[in-house]
Amino acid sequence: MRKVAYRAWSISKEYYVLADMLYIQANPIWGNNEYLDDMGTDNEFKPNDLILEQFTGMYDRNARRIHEGDILLVNDPSSYAEDYEDYRYLELKYDVYCYYLVGAETVTIEDILDGETMDAEVVGNIHENKNLLK
Repeated sequence: MRKVAYRAWSISKEYYVLADMLYIQANPIWGNNEYLDDMGTDNEFKPNDLILEQFTGMYDRNARRIHEGDILLVNDPSSYAEDYEDYRYLELKYDVYCYYLVGAETVTIEDILDGETMDAEVVGNIHENKNLLK
């Protein structure tokens, strides 16, 4: 059974909140950010300020958790490539009960998944590293 875990991106404060320390009440939401708590930062969030991203249950080749919204460096060989070494930056997204790689031409999650480990590397996320997807 996979561990159900989340992380939360604060739109207004532009950092991740540890979602396992998130206390959701009617309003506001209180979160814990291990880097900012020591500085006395206010950790109050409005519900529409947080984007929850679920842990997929999969890990990259470096044993790092893969969450929805992560950007992965994936070998996506094009049918036109001669050497079949075409690494691309792809966003992992969840929709209609499954995860998929946005913009993948020939590779699927099943192609690069070995048990719970993906033959891919987490290189960023869509909030802090959107430039990688261009």
